[in-house]
Amino acid sequence: MITIFRIIRLWQLKIKWKLAFWQFIDKHAMELMNSSEKLENNAE
Repeated sequence: MITIFRIIRLWQLKIKWKLAFWQFIDKHAMELMNSSEKLENNAE
């Protein structure tokens, strides 16, 4: 029984870290897109 709980917990942690990683990537990608738009507007 304990092994099943450990497997489930490891699975949850793996998903948690994957989500945190993709949220980090998404946040920085959006910042890059916004800053590039500002740079394009300033260049005109």
